[in-house]
Amino acid sequence: MDHSVTTSSSNGVITHGALLSLIQGFAGSPAASGRAVREFADRAPQRFADAACLVLREAVPEAGRNFLLGILMERDVFLKVLPDPKIFVREKALELAQVVHRTYPNVESQLLRQALQDVMGPGAKPSEDADWEKLHRVLDILGHMGHSTRVMPILTNLLRSSTANIRARLAPMIICSIRNPQWMRELASDVDAQVRANAVESFLTVDPLAEEVELLHKLAADSNHRVATTTLVVLSRHGDRDLAEARLLEFCHHKDPAFRAATAWAMGKTGNPRFLPELQRMVREEQGDVKRMAFLSCVSLRKEQATAAASSNEAA
Repeated sequence: MDHSVTTSSSNGVITHGALLSLIQGFAGSPAASGRAVREFADRAPQRFADAACLVLREAVPEAGRNFLLGILMERDVFLKVLPDPKIFVREKALELAQVVHRTYPNVESQLLRQALQDVMGPGAKPSEDADWEKLHRVLDILGHMGHSTRVMPILTNLLRSSTANIRARLAPMIICSIRNPQWMRELASDVDAQVRANAVESFLTVDPLAEEVELLHKLAADSNHRVATTTLVVLSRHGDRDLAEARLLEFCHHKDPAFRAATAWAMGKTGNPRFLPELQRMVREEQGDVKRMAFLSCVSLRKEQATAAASSNEAA
């Protein structure tokens, strides 16, 4: 895709302005306009695709827009350009995806397969140097199309065929983009702690669904410090503050220093000032990362207290 396309003509082949005029007037003469558009597309496919994308960025009448999208789908162009942020901003990409979805019910699986092929190669085997930004954008688009079961087998196979590092990168993308508890069930049982931790951290950004909260209660007892403490932060923010407080106070005395350092971090993230006395004790008595994290959480909680007090005084 040539991102430098302008409205000027080139050897009389096609112009953005000419195509825009045809699409804007499509409803008045669909047969003639459609014929002319197809002639443009046949004469110079790449220039047509570039110009068509420029037209679709604009607010054009529905009939012409839908016809143009149909041409791009027929020619296997649209799904390749849809996830590219240089071509469509997110809002426009989501809008166009919904339009296409109404006409092409299988577009979700087509879009995902196209993305995997573009990002990871013909074998769709994930690699560290894959275009993760593009894949994340595709998952975002799929999430806004709804919870289609068509993409479930593709994503499940993708997770199960990947290395732990790749699964860890995919976990927050999938959970944040496609809101379906199946993904948390899949990732919460992963043998790799990094994958489980990244999955849980997704809920620092998005609110967990009811079934996901049930899974989080199980992960609060995870043997990995990052998984368990992050889970307790999430539960603290979503209605189970007492459990989080009791468990974190217990973890303060864990035999593993990594667990105690993670606990100090989690206490600061809860925003709960009742942790201050314990954090102050850890600053006095602990060493290394535990002491440093406890100090940083003390500072964070005191700042939150000061901000809350200032707001309360202003309200009064």
